[in-house]
Amino acid sequence: MRRIIILLCSFLFASICQEGYAQTKYDELVDKVSSWISDTQPSGEGQKRVKTKTIEFPSFGYSVELDLSRGDLFPGSCFKVFNSDNVLTFDGVVSSIDNPVSLKGKQIGTNGVELLGSFRISNTPEGQFELKPRKAGELSITTSSVDFIIASDCGNPVIISALEKIVAVCGESRNSDFLCVSSSMSGIRPQNALDTDIRSILKSLSKNVTVSYKDKAFKGTVSPIAIEAKPISFVLKDGTCSFHDGKSVSIKESGDNYVMTITGDSSNNTGSESTYMVPKSSISEDKLWSEKDFIKQSLAYQKQQEQSLSSTKPVASSTNNPSSDNNSSKSSTSGLSTNKSESSGNGWLEYLIIAAIILIPILFIRRLIHARDCPHCGRKHAMVDVDKQFMGTAYEKREQQPDGKYVNVHYNKYKTIRQCKYCGYQDYDITEEKG
Repeated sequence: MRRIIILLCSFLFASICQEGYAQTKYDELVDKVSSWISDTQPSGEGQKRVKTKTIEFPSFGYSVELDLSRGDLFPGSCFKVFNSDNVLTFDGVVSSIDNPVSLKGKQIGTNGVELLGSFRISNTPEGQFELKPRKAGELSITTSSVDFIIASDCGNPVIISALEKIVAVCGESRNSDFLCVSSSMSGIRPQNALDTDIRSILKSLSKNVTVSYKDKAFKGTVSPIAIEAKPISFVLKDGTCSFHDGKSVSIKESGDNYVMTITGDSSNNTGSESTYMVPKSSISEDKLWSEKDFIKQSLAYQKQQEQSLSSTKPVASSTNNPSSDNNSSKSSTSGLSTNKSESSGNGWLEYLIIAAIILIPILFIRRLIHARDCPHCGRKHAMVDVDKQFMGTAYEKREQQPDGKYVNVHYNKYKTIRQCKYCGYQDYDITEEKG
């Protein structure tokens, strides 16, 4: 009974750790961007006669929408800029009215890149912002500092934290098999940030890259593959994969060989570490992280080495070996000890099955209870569905109908957007439904 209690506590602790582990670096940056945006909101506190006004500058192809107090800008004033096609190019808040006017907000480039940071704006040679169109000139928006860059790679959202020098990609596209790819990167100059080439940055990722999947997380070296009109994919090379069930697999280069080490494998009752080695020439890069193929190649290589060694050694006669009887007795003794260890392993397996039967319903109910809690403000049952977007066909499956015939059934991919009814925080969930 004591062992079962210990196992239950271990499983519960592991499940709690797994929930925290499931949040990717991209999710963390999304939370930080949301917090940044919520802290950058217009405020008219202490101002009188605040009015929102639109001023057009037709001679120079732009217009502005801003808050004015008695005809003047003020700190906390909303400030939006539109181009000649009435497309929003800047959305921010005035932080200082000293010349030039300082803003904190979001600048949107023609390539879809969005900059979140601090800016200076003017439309006169003296560096002032003139509200009267007849006295104004060309609009100038200068980047003072960049906090975040938001972009997309063929459907995969990308966030760059210029403060932490980290880039994270969400594998939202159906052409991607990962949840998130994140890595450190070099700094970005604010003056050139709006012209950032996202694909060039992603193609430069190589070492110390973290790739998160549904059941595991990889950290190590990757090889980016860029195909036109498709999001960049990443081939795993040497590194370590940590699975959510506690299993760990690492692959390292050793001269002309690859060495795979597996630990924490639940199918191995002894819990020991397993090591396999294959020559680099005998396994392709796309099959490097296929355990089945790697182990198969390793066993074949080991057998080949043993045959090579046996062909070069003389075969000793059993009659000339007086220790053969002792060896046979030792082997029988080791067989008995192996049986004991197997029976002990089976006992632990029974405890694990009992613990799993008890814990799975508990974790499922716990997940249902907290599914609608807001991760931002912590309010209970606060998240409500506000939109559901069709993202295309996920896959096609052949299923048998009641009349015995087989038909192809489409499963569609949907993005359900949720919003907190208290603080307005938004997130989303990707689901697959039968079409």
